[in-house]
Amino acid sequence: MPEENDELLELRDPKTGHYLPGNPSGRAGSTSQASQTRKLIEPHREELVAKALALARSADGKDSAAGIRILLERLSPIPSPEREKVFLPSLATAVTFEARCTAVLEGVATGQISAEAGERLFRLIDIYQNAVTADSVERRLLALEGKLPTPTAERIADDSFDDLA
Repeated sequence: MPEENDELLELRDPKTGHYLPGNPSGRAGSTSQASQTRKLIEPHREELVAKALALARSADGKDSAAGIRILLERLSPIPSPEREKVFLPSLATAVTFEARCTAVLEGVATGQISAEAGERLFRLIDIYQNAVTADSVERRLLALEGKLPTPTAERIADDSFDDLA
């Protein structure tokens, strides 16, 4: 026990008594319960799969099927679906948010993209629109308060202040 106390004292600042920043003990991060379970099951993989197949072939009922499913998910987790690459020419040329949404709807309706990809695009468009709106409100508020920053050459090239008047 005294060894542990000595180690704890080394983790504290001798002047203030506060703990020092960082992880001086070099302790590795913890593993998830799923990883721990997988590690316990791994040595028995072949036996468990053979038993699962035997139970699946028997007419035991729903309980064995649920147990088999859980066991197999632990042995090899369900892979997450790959993201599809999306190319909608009409989306790239759309100027307004309404036109962008229409382009996504047309892409889903014509089968160019899946409904899931369309939903993700709508979320991206929504996030982008919220950011643009917040930026516009902030610039207008600063203009009203007379605290608008001096435009730089880069900002003038990127943005127009005509909408502030």
